[in-house]
Formats: sequence, structure tokens, C-alpha cells
Amino acid sequence: MTYKEWQEDFETKRYMILINLQDKTDEEVYRYFMYDNMRQNHPEHCGLYVQGIKCHQVDDLNCFNCGCPDFEILEPPVALTNGCTVYSVCKSASRFADNFQGDDSTEIHCDCNKCVLPHKKPKTLKSIKEVRDTYGIRETKDVQDGYSFLFYLRSWQLTDILDKLKLF
Repeated sequence: MTYKEWQEDFETKRYMILINLQDKTDEEVYRYFMYDNMRQNHPEHCGLYVQGIKCHQVDDLNCFNCGCPDFEILEPPVALTNGCTVYSVCKSASRFADNFQGDDSTEIHCDCNKCVLPHKKPKTLKSIKEVRDTYGIRETKDVQDGYSFLFYLRSWQLTDILDKLKLF
């Protein structure tokens, strides 16, 4: 599986969880994505959960940003004058990010193993807001009946579509 395939799979799984958490605040979503909770409630989400292994050895590991939002695969890769080619970088230039060279030592890749910034609360809360805004799944709730605004919107769209098709 390529990194891009893994990333798409991860984002799909994260989206499905977020849909079920649409009535939760960003803080509640943050708590939900903590390692211990994810390991217990979504063992299929990560191969390391089944093994009881953490990708980063920190007590407060949050799994929302498993695929770091600052990790970028360069397309096309950037050729350097010394004959090396850079394939991935850290967009935020984290001081914890490093580089490693591939098998033939001309490929340079970003090494995020020592960086835990995307798993820390400030970065994670920012990412939760950005992802929820992107998908349109904010923590809105209709106080009268408890249905989320998104559920109401989908119901309205379905009714409108059925009316236009004159099926019912």
C-alpha cells in the first residue's frame, strides 16, 4: 500500500467516526480520539491497536492526526543539484522532523518519527476544527428536537429530490 492509499483509507475511517460524533464539541472529539479509547472502540482503525503498540511513546497520544497534516509528498519530487531527489517534507519545518535517505542514498524523505506535535492538544484541536469545517460536520444541534443541522439538511435534500422525481 502506498502512502497516498494509506492516507485515503485513514481519512475515510476518520470521516466515518466524525459523522457519528457530529453532535460532540471539538474537545469531546479530541478526547474520543485518545489512543486508549480508539484502541478499545476502533481496533480496526490501526494495526498497532491490536498489538497494544503506540507509534509515539507519549502518555497523552491522540490519534486524530495519525497522518500528519504537515507531512507532504512532493509531486513532482524536487531534484537537487547534488544528484539527490527530495520526495517528502515537513510543511511546518518542525524542529523534530528529520530526513532519511532511501536505499540508493539519492532519495531523501521526511522522517517524522521523533515529532509528536500533530498528536498534542493544540495542534489536534486546530486540525479537528479544520477537518470538521472541510466536511461540514460542525457541532451544530437543533435544540428543539436534538437532530443535527446536517441531518436536517440531508432530510430536506432527500425530500426535495423525491419531489422533483415525483416518485412519491
